[in-house]
Amino acid sequence: MRLPFGTAADRAGKDDVCLHWAARAAVLRPGTYWHMLPEASQARKAIWEAVNPHTGKRRIDEAFPQEIRQTTREQEMMIRLFNGSTWQVVGSDNWNSLVGSPPVGLVYSEWALADPTSWAYLRPILAENGGWVLFITTPRGDNHAKTSYELALTTDGYFAELLSADKTGVFSEEQLESERQEYIAQYGKSRGEALFNQEFMVSFSPAFAGKAVYHEFDRDVHVASDSLLPVVCKAIDSGNPQVIRGWDHTGLHPACVLTYLLNNTWIIFKEFWDEDAAAVDFAEAVKIWCGINLPTETTYKDIGDPAGNTTRDANKKTAGQYIREHCGISISPGVQTFKVRRESVASRLNRRDGFLMDPTECPLLLEGFLGGYGYPEIGKSGVYKETITGKDKDKYCDVHDALQYPATKLFGPSRKQINKPKPPQQQSWMTL
Repeated sequence: MRLPFGTAADRAGKDDVCLHWAARAAVLRPGTYWHMLPEASQARKAIWEAVNPHTGKRRIDEAFPQEIRQTTREQEMMIRLFNGSTWQVVGSDNWNSLVGSPPVGLVYSEWALADPTSWAYLRPILAENGGWVLFITTPRGDNHAKTSYELALTTDGYFAELLSADKTGVFSEEQLESERQEYIAQYGKSRGEALFNQEFMVSFSPAFAGKAVYHEFDRDVHVASDSLLPVVCKAIDSGNPQVIRGWDHTGLHPACVLTYLLNNTWIIFKEFWDEDAAAVDFAEAVKIWCGINLPTETTYKDIGDPAGNTTRDANKKTAGQYIREHCGISISPGVQTFKVRRESVASRLNRRDGFLMDPTECPLLLEGFLGGYGYPEIGKSGVYKETITGKDKDKYCDVHDALQYPATKLFGPSRKQINKPKPPQQQSWMTL
């Protein structure tokens, strides 16, 4: 079974290449071939009726000339060749409703948006009959397409290729820069860069699914080019020993972010996140890492989720109490109000030389800033929530929560400012 994988920018000609590949294969080996899109409703417009703008011809007519066809079934979007092969455009959402012989060749178009379960069912069929499959896609964040690409890079028998727009020859440098600037103008710098990098530069960093939480973030300004751990260790050895740790430690996905203040720059130099860990085990792992990698004279200021002081079990103990008793780490509460948390971090992003993070040691934080951390849209209304809670939370929220709690105490407004009453509204009077 041959398993090529290709990811490329839009307009790179991925589908055209696969159409011609399938036509050739169908001539050489009689069998059933499918070109699969994420949804059957997309198939007709995107492939079956698509016209090549350079030639004015339908793409399927260029790949499957009339000379090799026996019949063409417009309703079923199927072509039968004179040697008995059939080629059909289908959706990965309804593949199991198709009848007939099992396929010997598959093309998954826009694999990042397809249902990966379909491949779990179809894979044994191709393995049994010696067939092949092609996965082509533009990235859509850290999902099954990224996993497939990484697997293809490291597994014998696979082929993988990644083509960004600057390698395809479709766009000039001037056109790409113009597109980038238009994305930034329309969506803001962080979100615009993320969308441009996804669509044109084949970045697997997720573009914003909603509205950017931190439009102030600028990768060119806020991301270090070298490791920040040596900088922190040198500063600690020079007599400034305090590391500030932020904690999101109340759920099944604990997170911790290590930060340091140096010459009024807030340095973010290490993140920790676990998909399913007990708070005590997670805290102990963080403690061990700090003991190994930071100087012995390091002191710690720990600030975290106020919910860590809420009783959660039959022993009437909180997550914070368990961590203190078993790990010797006392976590003081930050401010829970989301607006205060956001503004506390944003105040550093807005300040010259106020924020610097290590991209290698803080990958989730960076991906969150670049696209993963956004306000969710309410339905498809174009209106966005003003907070991120409950089912909307994910791994990006976990690490960003851990970053925000210490920010509320280091840079946030005072309690008096938070609770400051609103001034009474002035009444207007009309005299007759």
